[in-house]
Amino acid sequence: MHWSLRNQRLHELNMIMIPNGPLEEKRADQRFSFFADAEVTLYDGTSVPTQLAELSSRGCYIGTLLPIPVGTDIHLHISDGIRTCELQGKVVYLHSSSGLGIFGMGVQLENMAAQQRSVIDAWLRSRCQTDGRASQSRLEPRHNK
Repeated sequence: MHWSLRNQRLHELNMIMIPNGPLEEKRADQRFSFFADAEVTLYDGTSVPTQLAELSSRGCYIGTLLPIPVGTDIHLHISDGIRTCELQGKVVYLHSSSGLGIFGMGVQLENMAAQQRSVIDAWLRSRCQTDGRASQSRLEPRHNK
């Protein structure tokens, strides 16, 4: 590949990945390691296999081989082998894993119904107990003032 064309593609990918410069830590809820198989479906019907690596009450971190641009609305199907959960979300950040061909994405979960919230809370309680940090207050949403 020609050097200038390669640089142009890297620049375009960076524009997709980091819309407003360096990422700032904005997380309101504690994340837990949570490994589960998942599938992202884009609104054009494209299906992207993925895996969850982290979960919080309002979001998750996934890894895929296909970069999904920041701001993209997605449908996320998560399965831990026992429970499944179908969720709506939005990609809020994207980065590559040092040239390994894997893209990590932060997904904000949106419009959760009571049953979806129940599954997420059960997964988080399980992780809290496993990590020895069982505390119901960590599962309650924080309200920003």
